Amino acid sequence: KEFRAEIITLQTRSAAIPEAGKVLWEKGDEVLVDNGRQTAVFVYNSSRGVFVTASNDFALAESYKAVYPASAYSAASAPGNPQIIIPAKQKLCPGYVKDLPMTGAAGAEAIFSFQTACAPVQIDFPEDKLPDAQDRTLSEIVFSSADKTYTFECEGAKVSVESPLYIGIPVGIY
Repeated sequence: KEFRAEIITLQTRSAAIPEAGKVLWEKGDEVLVDNGRQTAVFVYNSSRGVFVTASNDFALAESYKAVYPASAYSAASAPGNPQIIIPAKQKLCPGYVKDLPMTGAAGAEAIFSFQTACAPVQIDFPEDKLPDAQDRTLSEIVFSSADKTYTFECEGAKVSVESPLYIGIPVGIY
């Protein structure tokens, strides 16, 4: 079984590169699809431009809902109503958003439209606020609100004026 997926807005993809205006699926991206009775993980096949599943018993349906990435799917979801978990930790990458959680829907034709479940935020680094050291790397960025803290792992992301970082956070006051 397979499906095609499009993204509704520019800022809605783990590999969104806002300055370049590009929104692309990446090889190996995993989407959890819910047909109202069961779920299955579908993996993006870049050579064919479709998502495929190894699950032979995933039934066809009149409508589907989906969560990207599949790891953001909440196990507490009721059938036909998938819920997401905004990861408390995300990987920051210079120049684009990685694994920004999205939800999607499709009819019987299984052509999904996805939209973001949180807002991508650009973090700029003014030259006068950066350390003088040549090796300008971050370990993490933390956003806190009254009820939740989000820690974003940078995994050695280089900090520079030319290359902002992007993260996805739920709507709120921080």
